[in-house]
Amino acid sequence: MSIRVLIADDSALARGLLRAIFEQEGDIEVVGEATDGHEAVALASALRPSLVTMDLEMPGLHGLEAIDAIMRAKALPILVVSSVADARNACEALRRGALEVIAKPSGPEEAAELIAKVRLLADLVVVTAKTSREREEALRREAEAMDSLRPGEDMVGLAQAFQFAEEEYRPGEGKKK
Repeated sequence: MSIRVLIADDSALARGLLRAIFEQEGDIEVVGEATDGHEAVALASALRPSLVTMDLEMPGLHGLEAIDAIMRAKALPILVVSSVADARNACEALRRGALEVIAKPSGPEEAAELIAKVRLLADLVVVTAKTSREREEALRREAEAMDSLRPGEDMVGLAQAFQFAEEEYRPGEGKKK
């Protein structure tokens, strides 16, 4: 079964590059291309892709707002592929429901990383908070944790901010059961 991808990017050059990378793979099919956030939301609903690649800076509906709309309508795996993914935008994209944020590929290594991420993320089932109260509580906790971080703070500090005990977390291992 092929991985069905929707590409959302306002740049024709970027869409063409992503399409070319995906078309080299026998298991990835580009089912649509969106040139702005509104079109991305509409096509995500109509085409039901396995995964959406989302640029952040787009005319009309910004990529972050498009992520919100897609997650509210019917949550899908979203991989942000953007040249403007600074730390703040990356955290915000993840907070809103994107699963990963990577830079637009500029060479064979980045293209291989993109393919690997698409294959990994397309199989994930995206779960969102059941109620707006649960979502607001989760967002409040995340915002408090992010605001409490200092520049250069390590992953143990981040885990503590999210209320994991230090012994439950080791960088590279994730939260232990």
